[in-house]
Amino acid sequence: MWKPAPATAGVIAPLEEGSADGARVWEPSREHGFHALRHFFASEELEAGESIVSLAR
Repeated sequence: MWKPAPATAGVIAPLEEGSADGARVWEPSREHGFHALRHFFASEELEAGESIVSLAR
């Protein structure tokens, strides 16, 4: 569900429909993936004064 958003924004390449086995393949995007978004959000919350304990919950 996450991959269409960065593809639409042009951050990663769009979905490739024509792989050899017929599988749908997205461009690998570790640096632009959902995990990176979580880290960005956590950093912003900590900078804004949120406690690390409440952020962890």
